[in-house]
Amino acid sequence: VAAEALSRDPEFGPAKPEQVRRLAEAAREVGRPKLALKLMNGFGRTHPDHDDLPAVSILAARILSEDLGQDAKARPVLEGLLRQFPEHPMAPEAERLLQAIGTA
Repeated sequence: VAAEALSRDPEFGPAKPEQVRRLAEAAREVGRPKLALKLMNGFGRTHPDHDDLPAVSILAARILSEDLGQDAKARPVLEGLLRQFPEHPMAPEAERLLQAIGTA
């Protein structure tokens, strides 16, 4: 449904920010990583203080790195997460992902 909505309206987004991560996870699970990224695109700009922002950021970085092989795009997502939320419980996961990606 989300893919159809995006094809008709490129500005489509879930009605509630809480839905973004779950829809993106579902899209990734069914092999639609680019759809997942589209659903999450701009989440940090539109919801900079939302509780899901760290999880959305990590999911986006995982998709970029693991599914699409775009480590250079995943790295700044993780670095931004660590700058903005250095003490967040998900920070160690972001650090592990950065180490796995390495430097380029």
